[in-house]
Amino acid sequence: MAELMGFTEGCSKGKAGACGFYAPHLHHWGCHPTAGSQTPLAAGLAFGLVHRKEAGAVVCFLGDGAVNTGAYHEALNLSGLFGLPVVFLIENNGYAMGTSVARSSAFRNCLAERAEAYGIDWDRFSDSDPFEMRVRIGIALDRARTRLRPSVIEIETYRYHGFTISDANHMRYRSPEEIEDRRAFDPLRNWQQSLIAEGI
Repeated sequence: MAELMGFTEGCSKGKAGACGFYAPHLHHWGCHPTAGSQTPLAAGLAFGLVHRKEAGAVVCFLGDGAVNTGAYHEALNLSGLFGLPVVFLIENNGYAMGTSVARSSAFRNCLAERAEAYGIDWDRFSDSDPFEMRVRIGIALDRARTRLRPSVIEIETYRYHGFTISDANHMRYRSPEEIEDRRAFDPLRNWQQSLIAEGI
């Protein structure tokens, strides 16, 4: 929060803002405002682990829009070629800013499946069950750490509001009905109900 508020106590001394978190002492190597630009850096960090013979794995978060960038495909190619311990985690909320996956991706049924072209294992699931998510992400991390095998994971999710404050017209590219339909699958609400039912 200190970084977001511009305070000098922030991880980047308050100068980076939302797109510049950088805290190497926490193994957080920065946020990058250009879509997909973090993916070759993740491959490079994973290569560093292998080169230095260090145990570990790299997790790289990206959105559905980033999977159409050249940088992402270069990172997948290098990760598959060299057997790098990296997990690319796609948060597919259906929209790259205001452009739907249907309008931006020729191969849109499963974004993670593109990993097959690079000999990389992949998985796809929704955000509806946090326990299942933990298990399946854990499998990919174990594969990276013990077998030096990269993975691509696609998590189907949704956002109810605009991409940023500058995306105030998000209702122009989707309907109120679509948003309400998705609220029925809200993972936080559903998890809350599960916890209440279990008496927690």
